[in-house]
Amino acid sequence: MFEWMPTCSLIMDVNAKILDVNQQALQFFKTETKELFFESFKIQGVFIDLLIVESLIQEILMHKKLLQRKMLLRRNDKTIACIDLNAFVFPENEDVILLQFVDNSHQNQHYFTELVLIFRNEMQRLKPYLNKPGKELLGEIIYNDKLEGVINNKPFRDNQFEFLHKDRIKHISRLLPELSNNELALCSFLSLKMSMEEIASITGKTSNSLRVAYHRILQKSNFANGKAFLKEIENLK
Repeated sequence: MFEWMPTCSLIMDVNAKILDVNQQALQFFKTETKELFFESFKIQGVFIDLLIVESLIQEILMHKKLLQRKMLLRRNDKTIACIDLNAFVFPENEDVILLQFVDNSHQNQHYFTELVLIFRNEMQRLKPYLNKPGKELLGEIIYNDKLEGVINNKPFRDNQFEFLHKDRIKHISRLLPELSNNELALCSFLSLKMSMEEIASITGKTSNSLRVAYHRILQKSNFANGKAFLKEIENLK
């Protein structure tokens, strides 16, 4: 029955070790067999934030009831997925937890971003045919934040904090209390050793705008360089 459940399903022990994965989950993680799945994730785990997994296990063992969470998972192709998770302990074996989840990522985000980039490139082709005021207007259209705003405000990820553990957010907030919510979310994702491209894929922002925001954060901090800053925020595992 587990093997052919219609939703992606994992079996995990109380130490957050994945014991089994069904056919739907294999497709989700982009692996053909279970052997390839366990080989692929031997070094880099499926779960992005282990703090969330640990708190989930503690709560489910304490209350013995179905729990729902939002979580970030890493696929075999290194992409990050945002999922809605249901978890409950097996009545016959309280050391084993069943996880069922569905992907709630918006699949059109990549295509939307590509469309904006194509539009910008096509607009550039007009430049030789415009007079000086027209070229200035074209530059304003292409390089100001209007198109960036369209990308950022599309319905993609309303609440970034729902994928982050509260202790992680508190840790960074104490370190830099002057951060805005968006800057706090960015630092929280960076503390999980996620790349700018991975963060961009789940926030709907471009990697370039995230790098600009990151340098702005460094300017607010007292750290000598980015390496020292990242080492500090990665302290909370």
